[in-house]
Amino acid sequence: MAKRVKAITESLTFESWDYVRQGLFEKHKTIVVTMLVTRILVRSGELVQEEVNHLVKGKLDDNPGNIPEKIKSFMKDIPKWS
Repeated sequence: MAKRVKAITESLTFESWDYVRQGLFEKHKTIVVTMLVTRILVRSGELVQEEVNHLVKGKLDDNPGNIPEKIKSFMKDIPKWS
């Protein structure tokens, strides 16, 4: 039974992607497939949801330390904390 459910899930996932990709612009396909693969890996337990959240949302460090002058010269907007 579990083998059959897995086969159906994989088939539905592929067919859904095949249908959705037809209506997407090329530049959006990479974004959508990344979201789909990420969701699949989180559900299978290969990725941790908190790590995915950090990757997507990110979090600024309140106290990042000093920025070296070499790097400051390449930055357009220097943050207030530097």
